[in-house]
Amino acid sequence: MPTGKVVTWYTAKGYGFVQDEEGTSAYVHTSSIDGGMLKVGENVTYDTEESKRKGKLVAVNVKGPGLTKKKKGDTKGTVKSWNVSTSVGFIKTDDGEDVYVHRSAAGGGNLVVGKPVSFCAEDVKHKSGRKVAINVTGEGVLPIGKLTGTVKRWISTGETGYGFIEPEVKAEGDEKPEIFVHSSELSGGSLFTNKTIFYDLSEKSHDSGRKIAVNVSGPALNPSLPARLPFGRGRGMGRGGRGGSRGGRGRA
Repeated sequence: MPTGKVVTWYTAKGYGFVQDEEGTSAYVHTSSIDGGMLKVGENVTYDTEESKRKGKLVAVNVKGPGLTKKKKGDTKGTVKSWNVSTSVGFIKTDDGEDVYVHRSAAGGGNLVVGKPVSFCAEDVKHKSGRKVAINVTGEGVLPIGKLTGTVKRWISTGETGYGFIEPEVKAEGDEKPEIFVHSSELSGGSLFTNKTIFYDLSEKSHDSGRKIAVNVSGPALNPSLPARLPFGRGRGMGRGGRGGSRGGRGRA
């Protein structure tokens, strides 16, 4: 097992590099050390393997004084903002302090604005001048694998509502990439258009041939506004609220 030193560690993003006595560097991610961190300048032992994606060396089985084990999150807060494109955001603590957070600190999952989380606030400062959150857990953390998209249309029918999501990643050759979503998945709420949404895919397909979104959450969700509008009419419905009696299917 090679012996080396921790040469860099980026707490905010959860990765760094170790280097052996011959000067060969290897990449280390926090997920490979059980959510822990490394101390720059300290010694560690590790094995190496080739990365499948970039063909570079990756350090695994890292041990030694340079390894700091994962801390339990004892700071409480609420997700204040989250940028899906850059995978970063801010958490507001219960004391009113804004703390920077990167997706790697949440196990690779996205965060949901307005939801509670627990985390460790490191004294290491982000370039914004704020502390950095690590080991983020709680209701505000989405599991890895949740799909991400943008609500392109939302249509209110008589008693229900439905809309369409543009997925962040589209399947090659898919003639109908938009994902159908119904108000029944929103506990009777509605969706904001042009906002980010997280979802899973149902095993079933819509009558239009489109895939169906289930387990919906995210900034686009508006649970305070019911799907139904006055007089059972909404934007994009056409004359007389057509589609209401058909359970909000609408024309594909």
